[in-house]
Amino acid sequence: EVNATELETTSDIDDVESASILLNDDTYISVKDLLSPMEYLNAICQGTANSSDFASVYPEEVLNKLVEYNGFESADMYADFFNTTYVQLYGGSFSLSNKYISSTPLDEEKLADMTEFYNKFFYTDIEPEYAFIVESEFCVTYTDEDGNEQRDCSSDYFIAYRLGDSFYLDYFYVDTLDL
Repeated sequence: EVNATELETTSDIDDVESASILLNDDTYISVKDLLSPMEYLNAICQGTANSSDFASVYPEEVLNKLVEYNGFESADMYADFFNTTYVQLYGGSFSLSNKYISSTPLDEEKLADMTEFYNKFFYTDIEPEYAFIVESEFCVTYTDEDGNEQRDCSSDYFIAYRLGDSFYLDYFYVDTLDL
């Protein structure tokens, strides 16, 4: 089981993005690592990254199922869908960001449930070493029709999990949890 020294609030840390979380095996993970898969997804949505960057968002077998389930022929088409959706909502000049608020490690039971969830719905065996529920402030910054910069922000919850040497994003299992 992963026990982590919690970061109490972002106001306790001058630069939370460079902060680390101490795990029970005396290793650290950085907040930047937890946000990394989300930053890649944001770049894909902004059109500043291509579909090959999905490898830093989802394991290959999960991405393949997402492409299939959503009716796309390729990861390129899936990436284009994300970008097109944001362009339709916010115009051609926008950026996406996630500001770290807090994180909570999944216990052994929830990790096992997550593995079962992916087996059942994605037909894949993933067994994360550990995972964190991450709360962030998700913001879309865009230019409105009058040329003024606007920000549309909301709370966002996702799971960042470590599999092999990489962190990946979960927006699916996290929706089954009572947050």
